[in-house]
Amino acid sequence: MLAGDRDALAPEPAVESAADRLPSSTYVRMPADHWSVYGADFEPAVGHQIAFLRDAFDA
Repeated sequence: MLAGDRDALAPEPAVESAADRLPSSTYVRMPADHWSVYGADFEPAVGHQIAFLRDAFDA
């Protein structure tokens, strides 16, 4: 799960709590707001997602 530390729509503590309840979850906190992952923070966000998918499919 990817959490932005300035996300007002999906607050970072709530995302972290959800990740804690999911078995084998991955939690990443990044300096972002809810919408910046579609703009200025797109490449870092997608980088985390690609790393997760590589790990998941290599297992």
